[in-house]
Amino acid sequence: ILQQPFYNHVRSSFRHASIHQSDSSPFYAALDAWLIWLEPWNVNEMNMRDFSPRQATQRIIGSTANNHAHRRRNVYYPKHNHKSRYSSVWEPYIAANLHVYATPLAIFLRRARELDFGAKKVQRSMTTLRRVFRVFTPEVVDAISRHLTGSSNLSHIVQRHNFTLGSFAPPPGPQTLSSCQNDMKALLEEIQFQHLKKVRDLDVVDRFLAYLESFFQSGVVSGEEREMHRLL
Repeated sequence: ILQQPFYNHVRSSFRHASIHQSDSSPFYAALDAWLIWLEPWNVNEMNMRDFSPRQATQRIIGSTANNHAHRRRNVYYPKHNHKSRYSSVWEPYIAANLHVYATPLAIFLRRARELDFGAKKVQRSMTTLRRVFRVFTPEVVDAISRHLTGSSNLSHIVQRHNFTLGSFAPPPGPQTLSSCQNDMKALLEEIQFQHLKKVRDLDVVDRFLAYLESFFQSGVVSGEEREMHRLL
């Protein structure tokens, strides 16, 4: 019941909401809800050790649809540097939510080029990217790709998912993540461009200090380079 309106809510927020406002803005609120929906295997809920695929839908709906503060405190978002706990047992869940994974990701990657990678906000922007990228592990991307191309044995689940989305589902036929790869490349090039521009704008003294700081892995420039390495 909620999948279609939730799908459209995330798409609309990613397309039209401001990406430069606070973490409580519509864009980041949609991002939080989207990540809960995408990775139930990584979300910890208080007093509940079992977060199995069988119970995932009920808990996700409770986490994303209920706006009461006392309810939201029961959900713990995984940190951007936490290792994913995904396993193949969750693949039917991916098939049942295929376009909730693929379509908002494509929109997010295009909008992410608008993030501020300047000295004051680069850490926040990098953390936002890493929160998203940690979901799309090689195993998850492989599952998404197989479902998009129709080469999995769960096509009946994908068909039911398309029926649920109705007219909002992508056109029928094989699809790929190639556009996401192109957008990802453009995003990384934008990050690298802003970083190099920042380095070029340093005066002689600041460049020398940045050079010294690199030996101790400290300082803004060295910190940005470490973040870029983690992102890659």
